[in-house]
Amino acid sequence: MTTFSDTLSNFIKEKKIKINDMINYVDIDRSTFYKIVKGKRNPSNRHIVEKMIAYLRLSQKEVDQMWQDYEITILGAYTYFRRKHIKLFLKESITSMYNDTPEILESTPRYQSVKDFPDFFNVIGDYNVNLTISQVLNLEMSREHPLLKICVQPDHQFIMSGLNHFIFKNRKAHIEHLFCLDNTESMNANHLIYNLDYFSHVMPLLLYGDNYVPYCYYNHIMTKENQMSFYENVMITQDFVFTFTRDCQNGILFKNQEIIQSYQTIFNRYLKETQPLTKLIQYTDYWRYTQDILHKNYQTPCYSYATQPCITLIFDPKIFNMRKYIPEDFFNIDEFEKIFYNFANSFREQLYDNEFKLLFTPQGLEYFVKEGISDELPFGFDIVCDIEDRLNALKEWRSFMARYDCLLMIHDDAMPKESRMYFLFSPNVGFISPMTQTGNFYSISIEETSLISAFYDYLQNLAEKCAYSKQETIDLFTQYIHYLEAELAKEKEQAQ
Repeated sequence: MTTFSDTLSNFIKEKKIKINDMINYVDIDRSTFYKIVKGKRNPSNRHIVEKMIAYLRLSQKEVDQMWQDYEITILGAYTYFRRKHIKLFLKESITSMYNDTPEILESTPRYQSVKDFPDFFNVIGDYNVNLTISQVLNLEMSREHPLLKICVQPDHQFIMSGLNHFIFKNRKAHIEHLFCLDNTESMNANHLIYNLDYFSHVMPLLLYGDNYVPYCYYNHIMTKENQMSFYENVMITQDFVFTFTRDCQNGILFKNQEIIQSYQTIFNRYLKETQPLTKLIQYTDYWRYTQDILHKNYQTPCYSYATQPCITLIFDPKIFNMRKYIPEDFFNIDEFEKIFYNFANSFREQLYDNEFKLLFTPQGLEYFVKEGISDELPFGFDIVCDIEDRLNALKEWRSFMARYDCLLMIHDDAMPKESRMYFLFSPNVGFISPMTQTGNFYSISIEETSLISAFYDYLQNLAEKCAYSKQETIDLFTQYIHYLEAELAKEKEQAQ
C-alpha cells in the first residue's frame, strides 16, 4: 500500500462507495482502478485524482489530505515535506519572526549588576533558568561592545527570542553560535527536517549582517536527543559562564574569570572543527560573486527567484535612467554607474549562454506596475520608478520574453508581493539577499550542502512544474503596458 492508496481505500470504506459506479464516473479501466486502490500503481495524472475527489464528495479537510497523500506518493515523503518547509520559510515574514519577546525578559532582575552575582550558584527549575539567561544577556548587551559565545540548538525558542530582542537593542553585539546539524537526510515523526528548521530559527539573527555568526558540526540529531547529557548548553559572556541542561530544569552559573577563560578556550577549539553555516557577502562583492556563479556553472541549470522580474536585464542608460534615482551626494556616482552598467551587460551576455532561469510572480509584477517600487539592484537605494520608466521596463521585458526562454513567470503564492528577498541557487552554491533589520541589503551565502540542495530543488520544481506559458506571460506584460500608457497619458494631461 502507498500513502495515497491507503487514504483512498479508507475513504471508500468510510463512505460505503459502490466501486462500479465510481469506476464508471472516474472513467478508467477496472483493473487499473483496483491496482491504484491496492497501491500497485499510481494515478497517471492529477485529473484522475480530481474525479475521484469529486465522486467521493470529500470535505475540504479530506480534499487537502487526498492531495497531500498523492504528492507524497508521487514525490516521496522527504521531498514533499522539504518543499513544504521551504514554502513555509518563504511565506513567513522574516523580519517579524521572534518580535514577541517573552515576558520573562522584562522581569525584575534578581541581581542588579555583575558584582551582585555570587561567584557560583546552582539554578533549579525552568523559570529560574530562563530568568538567569535573560539577566546574563541583559548585562552583556548593556556593554558598549557585547561579546557572546553560545552552544545551544537553534530550536531553543527562549534563547533565540532573547538574542533577537537584545541584538536589536545593541547593534554592536558580536555573537558566535555553535550548534549541531543532522548528518542524515531524514525526518522525525512530525515530519520535521532538522537542518531546515534550524535555518529558519537563525535567519532572523542573520538579518543583522555580520553581528551574528553561526557555526555547525554534524551528528545524528534523533540519536543525540535521546542520549543522556550533562549540562550540554553553554552561554559564555565577558562576565559569566552559564551552562544548563537541555530541558532547562538545571543550570550552573560561574563568575570566576579563570573558569570563563577555560570555557572560551574550549569553545574556540571546537570552532576550529566546525564549518560556517553561512557567509556574508558584502555589497562590493555581490556582482563578482554573481558572475562567478554563472561562470562556474556554465550550461548547468541555475535559478534566481524574486517576486519582480529581473530589472538588471534592462539596466541600460537609453532605456532606464538609473541616475534619476541615486542621491546627488552619492560618493563617486559616475564610477558607480559605469561599474553597474558593465555588470548588467556582462550579466545579460552570460545569461544567453547559460541554463539560467529568472523566476518571478504575477503578484510581484503587479506591485511594480502599480507602486513603481523595485527592491533589486542597486542595493541601498529606495527606488520608486516613475510611470515612464515602468512602461519602458515592461516593454523591454516583453521583448526579452519573445526572444529568450530564461525569464519565467510562475504560479507561487509563497512570497508576498512586497517581499524584499532575492534567491540565487546552482546545484552547489547559492545565496539569499534579504532586506536586513538595519535597512540595508546583504547577500548571505549558504555554505551548508543540505540547505543548498533543498532550495535548489524547490526553485527547480517551480521552473519545471509551475511556470506560465510564454504567451500567457507576454499577454500579461501587454495588458500592463496598455494600463501604464493610459496612466502616462493622464499624467501628461494633468500637467498641461
